[in-house]
Order: sequence, then structure tokens, then C-alpha cells
Amino acid sequence: MSGWMINIDLPVSEVQSLLAGVPGGLLTVFAEGFSLSFSDGVVAYGSDATPEAGTDITVKGPSPTRQWEIYRELESRTPDDVVMWMMNDGAAFEAGRGTTADALGL
Repeated sequence: MSGWMINIDLPVSEVQSLLAGVPGGLLTVFAEGFSLSFSDGVVAYGSDATPEAGTDITVKGPSPTRQWEIYRELESRTPDDVVMWMMNDGAAFEAGRGTTADALGL
């Protein structure tokens, strides 16, 4: 099973709203965050990124593309100045906006 981590510099409640319309996803909100489940077995869990700013989203499951669907949904629904980035489970920097690998210390 593969895994990815997406961080976006927005509060959990705002990220929940942005992901509520992801095609094929079922959003479940709970006290500490949310989950976004798909019929192919992929689940994304979102929670506060404390002590860093924003929301961390951990994506787990067998699909090689779901993490990109979630990333692109956030990218398309937020302004260019909202910092976000994604790493794979090997801690390799996959994508970023408003930041660089160097700025993240990678």
C-alpha cells in the first residue's frame, strides 16, 4: 500500500469544504478532522498540522492517482498564494506551490 502526505496552509474546516465535492469521494467529518473515502479502497485523513500551520492530509490506498486528484482539487479551488505541498511515503518531495523543497528543508 502506498501513502502520501499533502499539507495545505488552510484550516481544517476550510479544507473539508473544498474536498466535499471531490467526485467519487465520501467526506466524513469528526471532531479532530475528516476522512475522504473512495470505493477503490483509498482513504484520505485530514487533521490540524500543529505545530505547523494548516492541515495535513494523509492519503493511503492502492490507487496510483488519488493523491493527485486530491492535490489538483485543492490546487484548482484555492488562490496561487496558498502554500501547499505533497510528499510520498519515502519522504520525497512530489509537488509544491508557493514553496520549494529547499524552503521545506528537503
